[in-house]
Formats: sequence, C-alpha cells, structure tokens
Amino acid sequence: MPGDMTTNTSRGFVMTVAGGSGSFAGSSRLVSERIASAAASCRVKFGLYRNRDKDGTLALYLEEDSKLTTKIWTDPRTTIGRTWTSITVSIGRRRSGFRL
Repeated sequence: MPGDMTTNTSRGFVMTVAGGSGSFAGSSRLVSERIASAAASCRVKFGLYRNRDKDGTLALYLEEDSKLTTKIWTDPRTTIGRTWTSITVSIGRRRSGFRL
C-alpha cells in the first residue's frame, strides 16, 4: 500500500485484521517472542491504519515471565479514517523476561 509505514525489509511485519458486519464478536492476538530484558529507554513503535470508524478496539499488553499481564496502551480512537498513524509506547526498564 503506498504511503504505509512498513520498512519493506525483514525488520518489520504487517498484520491485518478484517471484520465484517453481524453480531459475532471475535478477537485476534499477535504475541512477540520472549524478550529477555529492556533498557529504560525501550519503546515499541508501530503504524495503525483504520479503514472504517466502526473498527474494533486495539490494545497493547505486556506479559511478564511471572504471567502478570498489564495493559500498557489502548487506542484512544482518535485515528479514525483512512490514514496511517505512528504510535510509540514506552516499555521502560525490564530486568526479567516479557512478551508484548
């Protein structure tokens, strides 16, 4: 897609979740590999593209090795319309393993 935020290299990924009309509610999850630790300046950056204003909810969770899961970001729904928005979320220092 012209103007998207991918790098067109092996350093990035694209995930598409498409929904339809109806009463069935579903969910999709994309889970990272285990990350051993993170520096205080660690952050994750991704692009968000909404095709319609009726799209579902998007959230980013951090799951620690202890299985404690924390929501660290949720879409404020200010990115409605056919446009790419750059999202950056601070992860912060992590001394033990985690997944996003």
